[in-house]
Amino acid sequence: MTKKLTNLLLLSALILTLSACSNDSKQTDAQAETQTQTTQTTEDLQAQIKELKIENSKLKTENAKLLKKMQHQQKQTQTTKNTTNNNN
Repeated sequence: MTKKLTNLLLLSALILTLSACSNDSKQTDAQAETQTQTTQTTEDLQAQIKELKIENSKLKTENAKLLKKMQHQQKQTQTTKNTTNNNN
């Protein structure tokens, strides 16, 4: 009887240990999945930032071209006004 009780206690302890290991494994798997998702999100955000920087650079270039064009037009307008005033 004592031997059976001892074996039963050992078996119960083994089951509890395996259960704890299984829970730890599930938690580790969940943490690994979270880390993978975080890494993927970070990579996605870095790619978006890169794309936005490129787009921003293009917009700055276009803005500079438009500004030069506007300044040139203003100079032409001012020159035309000055010429008209001098002729009067």
